[in-house]
Amino acid sequence: MVKNNIDSRKKHILKISLLATSVLTTTVSTVSAEQLQNEKQSDLLSKMTETSTPHTIISSEDLSNSNQEANQKDETAPKSLQPMIEKVDPSHIQALWEKVGTGEGDVLAVIDSGIETNHSMLQLPEDADKMYTDQASIDSKKQLLGIERGQWINDKLPFYHDYTQGEESIDRNTYHGTHVAGIATASGLTQKENKEQMQGIVPNAQLLFLKVGQPSVEGEREKHYAMAVKDAIALGATAINMSFGQVGKASHELNDDFKKALALAADKGVAIVVAAGNDYAMGGSQTKPLAKNPDTGVIGTPATTEEVFTVAAYVAPHYWSRVLSVTDGSTSKALALEMASPFAENKDYELIFLEKGLETEENAERLKNKVLVLNYDFVTNSKEVAEKVEALGAAGVLVHNNQAKKPLIPLAYNGPLPMGFISKEDADWLKTMTSPQFRLKKEKQLVEVPGGRQMTNFSSWGLSVDGNMKPDFAAPGYEIYSPTPGNDYSKMSGTSAASPHAMGIIHLVRKHIQKEYPHLSAKEQLQLVKNLLMSTASPIYSELDHSYYSPRVQGAGALDAKKALETDVYVTAADGLSKIQLGDVNNQFELRVTLHNLSNQEKNFTYFARVLTDKVEKGRILLRPQELYQTRPLQVKLAPNQKQEVVIKVDISNFDQQLKAQMPNGYFLDGFVVFQSKEGAQKDLSIPFIAFKGKFADLEALDSPIYRNLDGTFYYSPKEGQDPYDFEVDSIQQIKEQYMTGLITTFTPWSLVEGSKIDGFSPEMASEFSTTDYLGSYNKEGDNTVRRFRFVEGKPYLALSPNGDDNMDKVGFRGVFLRNVRDIKAQVFASDDLQHPIWESPIKAFAKKDVNTNDIKESMLENTVWEGKDSSGNPVTEGLYRYRVTYTPLAEGAKEQFIDFDILVDLTPSKLPQSANLMLAERRIELTESRDYLSHDTYRDRLYYKYGTDDINFITFEKDDMGHFVIPNQVEDELSGEKITINLDKTDHFFFVREDFSGNFSVISLSQLLNHHSDQMNSLEESKSDSKESNTGDIRHEKQENLSQQTLLSTPSIDGQKQNDQLMVEKEKDIMDESKSERSEKNKFPKVPTSITLKDGTLHPQSISQKTSLPKTVDSQKTMTFLGIAMLFGGILQVLWSYFKKRD
Repeated sequence: MVKNNIDSRKKHILKISLLATSVLTTTVSTVSAEQLQNEKQSDLLSKMTETSTPHTIISSEDLSNSNQEANQKDETAPKSLQPMIEKVDPSHIQALWEKVGTGEGDVLAVIDSGIETNHSMLQLPEDADKMYTDQASIDSKKQLLGIERGQWINDKLPFYHDYTQGEESIDRNTYHGTHVAGIATASGLTQKENKEQMQGIVPNAQLLFLKVGQPSVEGEREKHYAMAVKDAIALGATAINMSFGQVGKASHELNDDFKKALALAADKGVAIVVAAGNDYAMGGSQTKPLAKNPDTGVIGTPATTEEVFTVAAYVAPHYWSRVLSVTDGSTSKALALEMASPFAENKDYELIFLEKGLETEENAERLKNKVLVLNYDFVTNSKEVAEKVEALGAAGVLVHNNQAKKPLIPLAYNGPLPMGFISKEDADWLKTMTSPQFRLKKEKQLVEVPGGRQMTNFSSWGLSVDGNMKPDFAAPGYEIYSPTPGNDYSKMSGTSAASPHAMGIIHLVRKHIQKEYPHLSAKEQLQLVKNLLMSTASPIYSELDHSYYSPRVQGAGALDAKKALETDVYVTAADGLSKIQLGDVNNQFELRVTLHNLSNQEKNFTYFARVLTDKVEKGRILLRPQELYQTRPLQVKLAPNQKQEVVIKVDISNFDQQLKAQMPNGYFLDGFVVFQSKEGAQKDLSIPFIAFKGKFADLEALDSPIYRNLDGTFYYSPKEGQDPYDFEVDSIQQIKEQYMTGLITTFTPWSLVEGSKIDGFSPEMASEFSTTDYLGSYNKEGDNTVRRFRFVEGKPYLALSPNGDDNMDKVGFRGVFLRNVRDIKAQVFASDDLQHPIWESPIKAFAKKDVNTNDIKESMLENTVWEGKDSSGNPVTEGLYRYRVTYTPLAEGAKEQFIDFDILVDLTPSKLPQSANLMLAERRIELTESRDYLSHDTYRDRLYYKYGTDDINFITFEKDDMGHFVIPNQVEDELSGEKITINLDKTDHFFFVREDFSGNFSVISLSQLLNHHSDQMNSLEESKSDSKESNTGDIRHEKQENLSQQTLLSTPSIDGQKQNDQLMVEKEKDIMDESKSERSEKNKFPKVPTSITLKDGTLHPQSISQKTSLPKTVDSQKTMTFLGIAMLFGGILQVLWSYFKKRD
């Protein structure tokens, strides 16, 4: 049959374009919860206003811009409204306002990507106290400080500067910063019709806005941040908000200038408040971490540093919402609605439930003019659903949640069709109604969130890479209403919405501390603020799990300004921090807590510990909590103005066996020590703790290689019913899911190898192309939609043929790192000496964990590429080699780890057919193999036809089911439309190419195969083969036998020992035996023909010059008479056998 690649040149050009485009693609992190993944990312992200930039929280942040009010009537006439904070105040801000005011005379700073400087929120009351009363006052301050940058906007925004551009650019990328600044300091007292009166946490403070965007020079951003922080401190800011970061980085990796700026802020008592990030956990929102890899933290710098306040995001228990008034006879109810596109306010709508989705509906007529209620499971793209619903003539769509006790989700749609989102609980209630109707209410109402206060499904988990417990606490960060460009107000979600909320509270509590404890230094006052806020934070409870969330995601809990203001007791660990970090523990351990009484009164508490761990299901950590038990309650009496230590003993022996079975490499034990006050719940305190049962530093840093886990790795899961050896390919014939640990090589087909030697050959116009993919994978015979991994006796077949043709010539390491690592290096050893490497790669200083927030999930380490040479640059001889990659986790105290792969270097081409028969009438070519030919050595046989004069190209033919080549009269070139006539008389234009599983090509022209002398050539080839056996044996089969006896893959070592007898070995699953089935697997590989010469009984590869002719099977015709007659007789018998078999 003809391989369909002569007509695929247009596709090939497209594939090349797609490949180039994929490199340039900018990635965007997931915005919202685990549920938002169903709103297929492209649809959801279409609502995002900001352009993403890699590695920053600003770019990976925020969030769904769900401005449901955008399509409503835009009234510009000002109207005084009741402030929203009087309706929704989950952090009890108003208690702070009553005590310390709303920020009069104070200055706060926001470092962000831009702000709309003419927004109506940027105003102050005329009689408000100000640090900078006019432009002259701040100019004087700047002159005194030697600051020559910064622009006066107005008395609300006295300083604005772009630290990236070095100019006062103010009109680009303003969405995120406008929203963040509004949460912190918005102060507009009159706003548009139909808009809620929104105020920031510190509405009467002045704002310094320090713009930092994407720098043109790599590594410059942190320097810009450092400069911005120093300016903000110098100009009098008492708190600085930063919504940016680098995912999964360690604190020590920060730029030195930035470290100094953070230290300066701490010394001056200036609070640096940082968003925790929206990267959720290892695996992002779509992949739950493997239970054997419990280091799930992704929180990054600068949120990891102890000098900053790190803020997670939670869903507030109540929110202000549009509602549907539903009636069914005498029954009525108001349902909360997250509106994507508005319903008419004075119209009644009828409802129809389609619980199995639109596709299953057969009676379209009944849907007309009705509002369809769909399960969120069937809404993969809001816009597409809306288009289908409109085509059916329906009046609108209500999507209901697919999970109970979850908040409403903003849909990524703002078109003409009315659409909104309701809770699962309300949908279940609607199903009990007979013929419900609803009408949209004009007025918003305060509604409860199903499930109450809960953590968002995007807020980044700790621990930090340094092993530090982060975040510190949580603040509201889901669907937060705040100013946005266009003098508008919208809702967004993200930890960037939570951090400015927390910054305002931190600033106001600090004002209180300054008044109450003036004898403390500024640094001591700031530390006391953190201790008080963490001690009085309310741990957030998951109604779904009947357990408190882990402190690794919520920190100390939800900030409560009123509790922080009223408490006069706080709790710390021995190090003075309001968190307990125990490190590795055994089944029994102690929690030591110190209570600090700042009052003149005796205090009494009942205290106990809630011990939590991770919930596991089907080998995956669910990122949901389970409470193991509570310790026995104890009493403590605290004397006035004294501190006292209490000790709680924890014993998890009863749970250890079960937990080790679920999480074999160790598990977290965390939770809270709770102090219940005799004075009531408002005086309750708590402190989070964290411990690890196992060796945290020595957890595996690398995902298991695909060769050992065909049934699934951290990110890869086979589809149901899928052959475990088959992997689906994309449009450029690469395995689609390129985020697996393994070895990588380049596969180049023979047509490109040979074409590169011919004038007039254009690789861009060729019907085949090179690909880079996993070593050991091959195109599957008869199925061009998959690549198949080859295993021999249960072990991966990993082989190279470094002969200079770019077909499986070299190998590199692709690693999916689950932890940050340093000092990554590759080594190659001879299989009989694992102590002394014959080659070592340069060292790569650092590799970041592959978090999977739509980031590239795999790392191709260029420094690990081995080209089949020793350290002196000499080609290695054929044989087995061990390829090792070493690396060390960044966790403190971690030991070096390594992973091994055994690779066969094979330079011996496969034996060619003995002869060929051409059946002109049938246009069929039949091959006759020698008696000692072993088909399981062959990856694929192909017949190439070279055509063209000025433009040279090749047509590829594959064997039919009978193992023959059937040649059509013509093949159409799809690109030009030209009919290519295949002339069987030009036998010297046909080339038979046999490729083995190591990438060696054996090539002979059809004319040679048809020539009478082919028998003699094959006789000589057998003679040489016998000579090889007498001297060296059959190289390939000897090496393959040795390969099958070796452990081809060793597990990562956690003790760093290099001794062969200490290598950890995990047997491969013996799923199939290729040598028994002799089933050849098809794949696109490249390699230049190589001749092999014998010198002193040793094989020596010789690369062929690019301008030499096609290699011949034999160059001399000297044979022994007896052997020639025997081979001729054997050939005749094979021909007769083929003939009579065909007739039968």
